Amino acid sequence: MRSHKTVSAIDQAWISRALELAEKGRGHAEPSALNAAVLATATQVIAETWQSSPGQFPLERILGGAAGGTLYFAIEPSGLDARRLKQARVERVVIAIRHPQGDLVEQLRASGIATEVGIGEAAALALNEPFLKLTRRKQPYLHAQWGMSLDGKIATRVGHSKWISNDLSLQKTHQLRGRMDAILVGIGTVLADDPLLTARPTGPRVPARIILDAKGRFPMESRLAATAAEAPVIVVVGESHAGAFRQKLSGRPIECLALPEADGYVSLPALLAELGRRAMTNVLVEGGSIVHGAFFDADRIDETHVFISPLVIGGACSPSPVAGQGHERIDGAFRFADVRISQLGGDLYLNGRAGRNRVLASPTQSTASLPSTKSRKLG
Repeated sequence: MRSHKTVSAIDQAWISRALELAEKGRGHAEPSALNAAVLATATQVIAETWQSSPGQFPLERILGGAAGGTLYFAIEPSGLDARRLKQARVERVVIAIRHPQGDLVEQLRASGIATEVGIGEAAALALNEPFLKLTRRKQPYLHAQWGMSLDGKIATRVGHSKWISNDLSLQKTHQLRGRMDAILVGIGTVLADDPLLTARPTGPRVPARIILDAKGRFPMESRLAATAAEAPVIVVVGESHAGAFRQKLSGRPIECLALPEADGYVSLPALLAELGRRAMTNVLVEGGSIVHGAFFDADRIDETHVFISPLVIGGACSPSPVAGQGHERIDGAFRFADVRISQLGGDLYLNGRAGRNRVLASPTQSTASLPSTKSRKLG
């Protein structure tokens, strides 16, 4: 990475523009990277483009005027041949971060095109954490979302929870859903709340609705079952219950995903490996508290979206957002970084990230750091 003292204001400005454009692809480009290209001189932008859908990066529209210009990328494009840039007489290329599977930088330097890497690196890594995790670790980037009272409760002692969050917070939740590949809850949430788990209004993606249901208790009279033709429903069932559950489906357009189990729970590593195989980039874990607890105990959550409402529910038996085993000491608790706080009417919205060192760790490092076997199972 280059020292910030050696980065020109011009390069920083055009890389910042590329990152701004790349953000436009969020929810549209995945499982491709969020990328953009800015073709510019020292004083003006000649042309620009961004990744607006999965697949090959759309450079054709800007290369016609490339002679003598510098091309700025948010992330190294994969599959791009340096000969195209050479033929377009691109003078120089600046790339914020390398693609895990890219070789364009080596091609460019071998062809004689001046190439800079690392300008705007921190912002580019933050932008593409979900893509980089899927590419390097073959697992989705996991968001945890919940709404709670000022005293940290997600429902009353009798289970009533509608509505803790205000309308603006609910709107934000639906915006989050609309850019996810999947929304994940436990069977307890389905049985208690009969949720739809859709984005309303719809967003750039139609997320699959994943239900963790080790014993196959999913109710066929639920709203999820009734709307399965409109948005995918995937019920994750333990292998010993899969046969009976498939008979229960009786031709309904609901997928039964059978996974290994132990002590009556579905394996969390097996689930995440399967979602990664399906190229799911962003998955929103909406709970309830048992599901959140399992993911946090296994240290799998990458980003949080928490809505805090100015009310006090009270009650020693009122549930909190995260159950599970938890931590014995405060200094061992998981602490999120890059926390951003905003106000949504009377509610507060807290968004925090786990940090790139853990998110982008190699699969070997990730697996070795998992807690005990019990904390890696879901039901």
